[in-house]
Amino acid sequence: MTWDYRALQGEIDRAVEEYADVLARERVTAEVDHVTAVMRLDGVLLDVALDPRALRRHEPDVLGKVITEAIRAAEREVDARRDVLADKVTFLGHPVLEVVREMISDPQAAARRLATEADVRR
Repeated sequence: MTWDYRALQGEIDRAVEEYADVLARERVTAEVDHVTAVMRLDGVLLDVALDPRALRRHEPDVLGKVITEAIRAAEREVDARRDVLADKVTFLGHPVLEVVREMISDPQAAARRLATEADVRR
C-alpha cells in the first residue's frame, strides 16, 4: 500500500483539532476556603467566585492568597484531567499527543510506522 504522507498529516491535524476543541469545551472547578475557580482544560480561567463567607472570614491580604491558591488548585486539576484525556484521544490506536511528538521528531518514520500498522489492521 502506498501511504500518502499529506493525507496522514491531514488526519493527524484533524485529531489534534478535535483534542483542542475538547480542551476548550471541558471545564474544571476547584474550591479553596469558599473561593471557587473555574478553568477550561486549555488553561483559560473563566471565573473566580467569592462566597460571602470568604469575604467575612479573611483580611484582604489573606483573601488574595486564598484566591491565588484556588486558581492554582484549578490549574492542577486541569493538568490531571488533560493527562487523562490525552490518553483517550487516539489516532490509529495511538494517543494523539504521542503521534504528534513522533511526527515532529521524525515525520517519515512515524508515517511509515503508522502506515504499516494500518496495513496490518486491514
